[in-house]
Amino acid sequence: MWLIDFLNWVASYSPCAKPKVPAVLKQQNKFEPIRKLGKGTFGEVWLVRQKASLNYLCAIKYVPGSRVEQVHTNREISIHLTCHGHQNVIRIHSHQMIRDDCLIVEEYANNGTLHSRICSGYLTIDLVQRYFKQLIAGLRYIHEKGIVHHDIKPRNLLLSVDNVLKIADFGCSSRFRVYGKLKLITQAVGTTKFWPPECFGRYAYHAQPVDIWSAGIVLYYMVAREVPWNAASEKCYNYNRWKLHQTFNKQVLCVKNNEEIQKTLGRVLETDPCQRATLADIENSEFHKCVYARY
Repeated sequence: MWLIDFLNWVASYSPCAKPKVPAVLKQQNKFEPIRKLGKGTFGEVWLVRQKASLNYLCAIKYVPGSRVEQVHTNREISIHLTCHGHQNVIRIHSHQMIRDDCLIVEEYANNGTLHSRICSGYLTIDLVQRYFKQLIAGLRYIHEKGIVHHDIKPRNLLLSVDNVLKIADFGCSSRFRVYGKLKLITQAVGTTKFWPPECFGRYAYHAQPVDIWSAGIVLYYMVAREVPWNAASEKCYNYNRWKLHQTFNKQVLCVKNNEEIQKTLGRVLETDPCQRATLADIENSEFHKCVYARY
């Protein structure tokens, strides 16, 4: 008997063990939990099926009451609702508080993340351009709403079955335009590998160039399948090499042989935020306008 109990205990801690469905999700009459999609700092994301329409799938972000920060969660929901009316931004369907737990029902992008797509194999140049153009279109819409995402990275970029890229996870976002007045960012948040150099400084900085720099790192990641450096700071050799010579430590063949990508990276990864390319500059670049054959 003790052996059976021991094996059951081991199975319960096995990485292959089936994730436990949160009680608050089980109690929802509208949704049927299917599987766990992922886990973040504050909660989990579950794939669910609407019981009223069995063919309609959506994602529920579940933030348990033991960790929820009311102000932070309410701000994230408010910001997401401000800028979710675009095809390249994940749509939020509804949200509710159940006691101290928060449930955010979002559109389900059924082709995974850009990160998983890149890890599955090299992207063709036309697909790289397509994803990058959609990312820029989504950022333009968000910025026009006065929002900075501040955590643009492949794991936060979702893909639909027809290869439409959608910006997700507004947990680090903030408003940089309030009542028509621009506001500087004073606190660096997000993922350090995708931070621009100004985020490592001690001074406040403008918001939009942050997302543009991160988009440039995403572009490099799509062709190289890795980030160019661990941090855009003076302590990083690879970054300093870029800052001095505008050359990467690893000369990726796809970047080296594509002049349009090289020029775009040179403008987008400009270390001086005042000289960095704007969204309009990117949209008018040769890489953005070039027509590549589909393979």
